[in-house]
Amino acid sequence: NFDNAIRTVMTCAGCKEKKICFIFDESNVLESSFLERMNTLLADGEVPGLFEGDEFTALMHQVKESAQRCGLILDSEEELYKWFTGQVRRNLHVVFTMNPASPEFHNRAATSHALFNRCVLDWFGEWSAEALFQVGGEFTRNVDLENPSYVAPSFFPETSFPLPNPPAHRDAVV
Repeated sequence: NFDNAIRTVMTCAGCKEKKICFIFDESNVLESSFLERMNTLLADGEVPGLFEGDEFTALMHQVKESAQRCGLILDSEEELYKWFTGQVRRNLHVVFTMNPASPEFHNRAATSHALFNRCVLDWFGEWSAEALFQVGGEFTRNVDLENPSYVAPSFFPETSFPLPNPPAHRDAVV
């Protein structure tokens, strides 16, 4: 089950100091909770409620042994858990593959911020003109491209996506 897989991966990364690459494909997203768990894991290095009761006690024992092997003396569960989540963030790398043409892509981007803020996006395949324009707009958002005296040429190439008519200087540059 998914929770057991995440527990195992986190324990290896957080207690055994193993560098792990966890590959997660969008076809594995059987429930929205899967994506929520991955988002939280990327954002915080933890999944709340994943280790409870005896599992949490066993985890704290493993974390304490690991910290001692590293020459650290951590006594409280809070210190141990903080060190554990730091180790997870340092040692666990998540590869999440998804199709940007999928209708779910925009919903996932809007609701799962860590999947995009804490990840490197590698796009494979062809990009639409609209996607290229959006990326160009994002990369130049903080660049001063405003030119109040700009006058668009009488002929401006057509695009497959809507642009203001006439286009602003920023739109013309991007």
